[in-house]
Amino acid sequence: MSRLFYVSAAVFKTLLVLALLSSDPAYSQTRTAVIAPKASSYYVEKGATGDGTTPSTPAPTISFVLQSHPLKPGDKILVAPTTPGTPLSDTFSISQAGIEISRWDVAGSENEVVELALGATMEVRAANVKISKISLLGDNVPPDDDCVHVMKDTATGADGSGFVVEDSYIDNCDNAAAFNVDVGVEKVTFRNLETGENQFSAVHSLANATEITGGKYRSRPGPSWYPFTVGATAPNRAQDVLIQDAEFFSHGAGDIFVGGAAASGDNVRILNNRFYNHNGKLGRIEITDIDSLEFRGNYLDHPVGGGVILDDVSGIVTQNSFRYPSVSGRGLVINITDGALKPVDANGITISNNEFLTMAALAISESVQFIQNDYHVVVVNNTFSHPGFALFVNTNLRNNGDRVVLEMYNNIFFTSGSSFQILLELGNSDPDWSNYKASHNHYYNDNPSGAFYIGLLYDLDAYKAITGEGEQSFFEDPRLVNPDIDNVHLLSGSPCIDSADSTKAPATDFSGQPRDAQPDRGAWEYRRAALGFQ
Repeated sequence: MSRLFYVSAAVFKTLLVLALLSSDPAYSQTRTAVIAPKASSYYVEKGATGDGTTPSTPAPTISFVLQSHPLKPGDKILVAPTTPGTPLSDTFSISQAGIEISRWDVAGSENEVVELALGATMEVRAANVKISKISLLGDNVPPDDDCVHVMKDTATGADGSGFVVEDSYIDNCDNAAAFNVDVGVEKVTFRNLETGENQFSAVHSLANATEITGGKYRSRPGPSWYPFTVGATAPNRAQDVLIQDAEFFSHGAGDIFVGGAAASGDNVRILNNRFYNHNGKLGRIEITDIDSLEFRGNYLDHPVGGGVILDDVSGIVTQNSFRYPSVSGRGLVINITDGALKPVDANGITISNNEFLTMAALAISESVQFIQNDYHVVVVNNTFSHPGFALFVNTNLRNNGDRVVLEMYNNIFFTSGSSFQILLELGNSDPDWSNYKASHNHYYNDNPSGAFYIGLLYDLDAYKAITGEGEQSFFEDPRLVNPDIDNVHLLSGSPCIDSADSTKAPATDFSGQPRDAQPDRGAWEYRRAALGFQ
């Protein structure tokens, strides 16, 4: 029996248009949708005997999964937690790109630990590999091998670019690096990584775009060992480096080393970290040949000294707290050593809103006869408070050719005893004082004869006459809350309140809060009303 179908005029028109389009060769070409294969998970448990393809059939080792299955990007190898002190032992290289090795969070085990004992160096030879929630343990016996080597494979051209390790722990790497990253690797990331105290170096990276966020990094005692080094091997450069919200604790010579090259665009940011050294060593932070540095919001606690050493660096140093009392070390050292850096758009360093609570606070040293361009050191709105010299300058302040220009505004220099506030050792017997620009600084020393040193001892008036620093700078008690315990906020009635040069002061203070329209001297802006004295 025949059946009749009725359609509306609108539906008929739509069907007619589709029929006409389907007859157009340009429209009717075959189109193939590319669908990525679904990611798979493989399972590993110590002592198991399965193939790892299901939770009920876990494999005995990670290496078994790597060798037995064709892993693809997005696949995960999940490792069951181990009994503390009885790690899963394994040795392997990773040549499958885009895989992740992580803890298998079976029910109730989210806070348990996977201990993975590496029989030899774990080699990462493929891109975008991720390790998370794993405790990696080296063998801690000779020969001294790196625990993890993120490689540039010269034979295949493959490398470990995009490597990520997060929420993990690493230890027992003996006299080798916990993570060693080759030149040619691009972008490696360490998030919330914690290292034991016996590493030669927690992270030794020669990769561009190295990032550390969070975590605790330690090194074992040694003559020149750092928890973190990047760009330390020529001709590699430390480019696009980010170190933030981390803690560094060194038993060796220093906390971090960042090295660049004589070119522009290094882009190094070191933000909101804490640096410690309590083993009788200098807690040195060394940054060299970097054209764009931001060193901001860091807390440095080095009882024996050491400090931050900047060799041929341009950028900003702001809102840091330098706290170490030893006269053997310095808070911040600026060295102008080879004159080979500094293009016209990167010609100096600005030091602002810092607390220098150290016996030897700031040193500026020039050891070259000529530099490419004028190199400016601007020191503005800092608070210096401790026995010892506050500012040491060893430069020619030349009046011929290129030169070092030193500018100081709105600073508080508070010292005591026979210490020097300003120590100038000028190599030029007839310096050009127009290269020294200063105003609105506040000086105080309970021993006036210890205030300044320029070849001979001078009082403030003599200092002003020599340097040209005007009447806006003066010598009296700045009224700090309690400098003996490093509380250098301003008390009510301080002569430093509302007396800074507003054209030179930064928009915010040490805490990041806005400064008043008439700003204060020093690192801290005075807070009124309900906030008490600060």
